[in-house]
Parts: sequence; structure tokens; C-alpha cells
Amino acid sequence: MGDENVEITEEMMDQANDKKVPAIDALNDGELQKAIDLFTDAIKLNPRLAILYAKRSNAFIKLQKPNAAFRDCDRAIEINPDSAQPYKWRGKAHRLLGHWEEAAHDLVHACKLDYDEDTSAMLKEVQPRAQKIAEHRRKYERICEEREIKERIERVKKAKEEHERAQREEEAR
Repeated sequence: MGDENVEITEEMMDQANDKKVPAIDALNDGELQKAIDLFTDAIKLNPRLAILYAKRSNAFIKLQKPNAAFRDCDRAIEINPDSAQPYKWRGKAHRLLGHWEEAAHDLVHACKLDYDEDTSAMLKEVQPRAQKIAEHRRKYERICEEREIKERIERVKKAKEEHERAQREEEAR
């Protein structure tokens, strides 16, 4: 989006902050495309401000655009890994796509960083599904391991029988 290598001046920071306020207002008023455009302008001015990416990801979530939200959340986390918002919105994006385990992981992390009721409620919705998937995966892995062990035992048994048969033939000569 913005050139992260550019030298950001005080003026650029002020301009980005000037765009941020109306962008948040537009987001709160439900003018999502306007909010996205304003956040984008602010990001171009100051691409190192994680909150801009996090807030824009919120607008993308509300527009049911989880992939765009992922990009912004990942960038916000890269800039500031101690902010809960990008984890919350990325968790919500995963939830929209049915990625229950990833959603639970991000929402748990968001709650650890900064607990809020909305994130906790979302986590309570997501966790049972994530746990069910994890249990299914463990069961499948256990079945695969058991099958592999049985196959190994069978191979050893056949090799042993073949060896014994070869020994008997050798003794018979």
C-alpha cells in the first residue's frame, strides 16, 4: 500500500491523523467504502501506523471481504504485534471463512492482549467447532499411526516367515 521505506515527515503524520478521524467517523456511521478510502489515503501518508490497517480491516470485515481483511491484519500485526485489534479482526475473518481453529487461535490471542466482551462472545461461538475439528484431526492421526504400526508388524511377520522358509529350504538341501 504505502511505501514503508519512505521518510515520514511530521506533516505526513498530521495529514494521516487528519484522515483517520473522518475515516473512523465514516466507519461508525456505516459508510464503509468511504471509510476504506480514507483509511487508504491515511495509510499512503503513514504506512507504519498499525491502527490504520486494523481499522480498515474492520471495514473489510463488515463488507464481507475477509481476504482483504487478512492482508491488513497481517500488516498491522507485523507493525505492532502487541495490539489486540488486528488479531480480533483476523479471527473474525477466519470465522467468516469457516477456519474455526485459526479463528479460535487469533481470538484467544486478542483476549490475552486486551479482553473485551465482543471478542470473548465470538470466541465462545468459535471454540466448540475448533475443538471438534482438533479432536477429529487427533483421531484421524491416531488411526493413521495405528494403521502404520499394523503394516510394519505385518511386514516384519512376512519377512520373518520368508526367512524361516528360506532356512528350511537351506536345511533340506
